[in-house]
Amino acid sequence: MEAHKFHTLYCQGLLKEGKQNNIEKLRQKTMKNEMSGPKAEEPAKNKKIRKEDLKKKAGLLSKGIQTMLRLTSGNHLKIEQHG
Repeated sequence: MEAHKFHTLYCQGLLKEGKQNNIEKLRQKTMKNEMSGPKAEEPAKNKKIRKEDLKKKAGLLSKGIQTMLRLTSGNHLKIEQHG
């Protein structure tokens, strides 16, 4: 983020201050995370939760794809009948 530069004067004037604030927030957050350090039990819990979340998301994604294909197929058939 620090390497990013706004190319236009408009963006430099409008967005530069917000960018600096965001960089400072990220620095503080990074320093806070480095000082606190990871706990021994947290990674194991996070892995289990992540696997469960991934399964749920995969199921929802699959249902969404099925719905999209069903609707697309129905629309295609309607177009062919009227065309």
